[in-house]
Amino acid sequence: MKLGVKRGEIKLVDPQKGWKDEFQKIREEIYAATGIGFNYIEHIGSTSIVDIKAKPMIDFAVGVDDINKVSASTFEKFRKIGFHRLRVVLENEIVLARFTDDTFEIKTHIIHLIDYKGKKWNDFISFRNKLNSSKELRKEYESIKESFIKNESGDMNDYTNYKAEFIQNVLREVNIAHLKKQLSTIDEILFFDENQYLREKTSDPMKLKQLIGEAENLLLNCEGKDKVFLYGTLGNLYRINGQPKKAIHCLTYCVDFAEAKGNPTNEIIFCIRLGEAFKYDNCHKKALDLFNKALKLCDTHRIDEYMDFAYQHKGKCLMELGMPIEAKQCFEQALILRTVKGNTSLIDSTKQAIEFIRKNY
Repeated sequence: MKLGVKRGEIKLVDPQKGWKDEFQKIREEIYAATGIGFNYIEHIGSTSIVDIKAKPMIDFAVGVDDINKVSASTFEKFRKIGFHRLRVVLENEIVLARFTDDTFEIKTHIIHLIDYKGKKWNDFISFRNKLNSSKELRKEYESIKESFIKNESGDMNDYTNYKAEFIQNVLREVNIAHLKKQLSTIDEILFFDENQYLREKTSDPMKLKQLIGEAENLLLNCEGKDKVFLYGTLGNLYRINGQPKKAIHCLTYCVDFAEAKGNPTNEIIFCIRLGEAFKYDNCHKKALDLFNKALKLCDTHRIDEYMDFAYQHKGKCLMELGMPIEAKQCFEQALILRTVKGNTSLIDSTKQAIEFIRKNY
């Protein structure tokens, strides 16, 4: 196995069995010299991805507690094992390299010094793990790199930019999957406030704001179905977080998108969510119009799956308007549908609403 990339050179070589062993060896050197633990040192870059061509240079992600507080003594420890700090300027990252000799022309190893478990750390690891789990993505990535070398001319920055769209798309897919996993347990931090007409509230505002922040970051440069998912998610989260106008903006986009695509199921879902957002903004008539629109769409297209939700939320809206008889009728319709579904949590929420009317009106 031969390592080394000359200054300004862009080349790929076939995968080498020795890359992993070389990583392990240098990781031990880094630990011995700096005391940085093994779990803070990860193999990244194309040499960490199975069965694809790569530049013959080993990349390391080395995590620190605060990238802005790395001491001079730490850099000296790296220098003693041959790693020199480069002049390259990157946000929240310091780059060091090992060279073949004192001419500093040929790099063999690169250290990316970054915040441990910060955004860059997570992105490096997520991208590596995703490609190692997908032969299709590996081959696509390899093809993009080969295409640049064959058809393009430019320096390392041009090469990096050429790959950027693919990398960002992979990371977006990974991060959206992670967000969906977190949202699957969101009910654990939600409750219905009996002092606010059973409006949905959170018992963990910090967690809710964290989810909002993640969704907002993912929304950047996002289009198509991913954008709809993120707008729909943010619509719900903004509403619960007491930001109904933001929720209305997001969910209006979702309703318009579903209508334009001729997708009545999604239009029903987003009409109900938008109705809730208007209700939280105390625009009850607009909310009722949307709940009735959802019910009409259910009837027109014979989509029964969401009819109980439309009745349930319409009932809560009527309850806030001081119309308990009409509200109870909606809840009773919802209960019939939910009993057929057999979903215990939905049945319980409707029974809670009926009990609320019994106790307060």
